[in-house]
Amino acid sequence: MNERFLVIGSDGSYGGAWGSGATQDEATDNDFRAAGAGNAKVYRFTSDLPFAPADRDATDDEADAWVDEYGGTSWVRCDREEVLD
Repeated sequence: MNERFLVIGSDGSYGGAWGSGATQDEATDNDFRAAGAGNAKVYRFTSDLPFAPADRDATDDEADAWVDEYGGTSWVRCDREEVLD
């Protein structure tokens, strides 16, 4: 099973701050480095397919999860669950 984590916080700006990574800690580090967000939500995405690299769109044989330019969360070919602290 392949995993990707998204941490979505709010730094007071439109869309807030977010980070992604292969682990929850990596996603959290990316989020806080980007904008110092607080009150974060953590989502875990799982798939039998590998996740696409962050620098390109997923192919038909890959899963992906991302936050778009408007702050919306999207995912393809994977399942999402909220991780509770």
